[in-house]
Amino acid sequence: MIRVLIADDSRTDADLEVRALRDAGIELEYEVVWTEESFRKAVAEFAPDVVLCDFQFPDFDGPSALDILQEISPTTPLIFVSGTVSEERAVIAVQRGAADYVLKSNLLRLPGATTRAIERAREELRRLEAEGLVRELSRMKDMLSAANAAMVRLRDRAELFHEACRIAVEEGGFVYSFIITLDPDNRVSLRALLGAHPYPAERMLPLVQHLVDTYETGPGAIAQSMRTLRPGVVNNVPAHPELKNQPTLIQAGVHAVACFPFIQSGRMTGAMIFASRQSRFFNDEEVELLSSLTKNLAFALDLMDKQARIDYLSYYDPLTELANRTLFTERLRQTLAAARAGEKVAVMLLDLHQFAQLNARLGPQIGDDLLRQIARRLRAVAGPDNVARFPGDRFAIFFPPSADLQPVIDTLGEDGIRCFASPFEVEGREITVAVRAGCAVFPEDGTDAETLTRHAEIGLQNARSTGAQYRFYSKDLDWQMEARVELEARLQRALEQSQFVLHYQPKVDVTTRRITGIEALIRWRDPERPEALIGPVEFIPVLEQTGLIVPVGRWALREAARQYTEWSAAGRVAPRIAVNLSLRQLSHPGIVDDVRSAVEICGGMCGIDLEITESALMEHIVEGTEKLAEMRALGLEIALDDFGTGYSSLARLQQLPISTVKIDGSFVNGMTDDANKTTMISTIISMAQSLRLKVVAEGVETEEQARLLRLLRCDQMQGYLIARPSPPDVLLPMI
Repeated sequence: MIRVLIADDSRTDADLEVRALRDAGIELEYEVVWTEESFRKAVAEFAPDVVLCDFQFPDFDGPSALDILQEISPTTPLIFVSGTVSEERAVIAVQRGAADYVLKSNLLRLPGATTRAIERAREELRRLEAEGLVRELSRMKDMLSAANAAMVRLRDRAELFHEACRIAVEEGGFVYSFIITLDPDNRVSLRALLGAHPYPAERMLPLVQHLVDTYETGPGAIAQSMRTLRPGVVNNVPAHPELKNQPTLIQAGVHAVACFPFIQSGRMTGAMIFASRQSRFFNDEEVELLSSLTKNLAFALDLMDKQARIDYLSYYDPLTELANRTLFTERLRQTLAAARAGEKVAVMLLDLHQFAQLNARLGPQIGDDLLRQIARRLRAVAGPDNVARFPGDRFAIFFPPSADLQPVIDTLGEDGIRCFASPFEVEGREITVAVRAGCAVFPEDGTDAETLTRHAEIGLQNARSTGAQYRFYSKDLDWQMEARVELEARLQRALEQSQFVLHYQPKVDVTTRRITGIEALIRWRDPERPEALIGPVEFIPVLEQTGLIVPVGRWALREAARQYTEWSAAGRVAPRIAVNLSLRQLSHPGIVDDVRSAVEICGGMCGIDLEITESALMEHIVEGTEKLAEMRALGLEIALDDFGTGYSSLARLQQLPISTVKIDGSFVNGMTDDANKTTMISTIISMAQSLRLKVVAEGVETEEQARLLRLLRCDQMQGYLIARPSPPDVLLPMI
């Protein structure tokens, strides 16, 4: 069965041609047309195997039909069948591409001419297809190679999209190529669109817009491809009249189109569409090569996304979306370079007070939300590009160049940073954040970004150590900071070289003066100051701030346990030794294990106790209480030190796992002359004893104080009246 298109304005002549073919045993389907419009439509939709065409029509002619056929279907043969064809016209017709010519007066030649024309056309088509396949595959491989080179070279998504489409059009021979992307909300966007000359890209915009509008529901092959994540191909656009955009495609020169989705992490992030002017272009080999191209492109996009994430993390804090220290320093450097003569630039470093404890108590989710809210407030103060988050719970801001420090003055108040004055609301909680700040000013305190930031850090350190809300940098602070850094290094060496020692001060029964316990107090034997031991006032705060208090405290626990064991082994009835526990130690996750290790040194009987200040325990009340309860279970007694200086309530005392309260020496000093102090001590003793807690008075230096404490029914006392802190061999005779 062959399909024959007859272009003739005479229906009778057309019927004679059909009869001649059928009489020769040829089975056929046929259509008859006689206008240019109907001829074009029939070539596209009927897709004939051969065209039999009269040479002349009233409004149309054979040569024009030949031109149209060669444009739409160049491999379909055309035979001129005419009543009058001069030899000259016949030669010209064949030269222009006609397969043959037959006179209407000699239709006996028509069947043979038709059969030969179709066979030659099919052989030519096979030859062209074979040559075209080799040529197209070679071109596709060249295109793939060029695209891969572009993926290696380019680092910008927009540039890569444009270059991929350019290569597809200029080197791949496609009439159009375009790329669309999907965002996480499945919104489609056109990223690149190129057309080959003379096919302007604008011709394809209606198709692209329709695709964008109907991506999720459209019936077309491209929309289905994007939904199924598989290549979608329409290999003969003119033969698919149901395509909504078929006229647009044909007008734009598109006879085949294919879509290849980008798949990243199992999700479609976009697609590349190729349009060919050649029908049946996308065979298996073409689809495989183009699939390889788009897979490589998706891989390149994935690498770009990961690199962009790495770049982002190199310069931004992902939690608050603020600049990190690196980007902050670069922005500050550019600001300083742009500052004019006489202008000042202030740098401020902020530290959140006790944020770690708040984070541990309320949970990291609330802590993260709080940090994001703080970031928003600081942006409002200094602008989005002038704020940064430093590691941990620190923030930094700098103010644009100004003739004076008014922007800083507006930010700082008498009670600290103004924007922290009102509480933050996080998940229904009101949270008040205490903050300290250090400031440095260009050009007085430094002319480069690094120096200004370091000097603001020095101001912050001074604010923390003095309890001030903020401090401006000064050269005196610089000297103090250098001394502090040196002291930190010496203390680190002191721990490594065993320069710390314990001295011991006894606690005695107020009535009998018998020793009831001993407190271990740390001293530092500094090789650079060999004339005397250094007391804890000089170095304990530094140990706390640097975290060295944790390993030093661990050593103190073990040393006290060792000393207790040594006294017991010597046949003495050794009193229990109390070791001070700091806030930093209590918050350390390994503190219970440290205490357990010390208890094990004592052997069968626990010989150590703990003392913790009231203020330290109140700052860590929930977690601290739980840990102290675990320590009590190991056989330790726990004393609340410096009682009266904190904020404990009677109800709170009932809940604490303590056995003793120690009255702070500031109440004992002057109690014999100050009735208010005596009343305070009496109240503490009565309250504690009502809770069945022992009471120890610290700082007792006179017999008059001891007598008054006995009258107030205090249980124990400790101070210079009894003994000064002494090394073990000095204390041994008292034991």
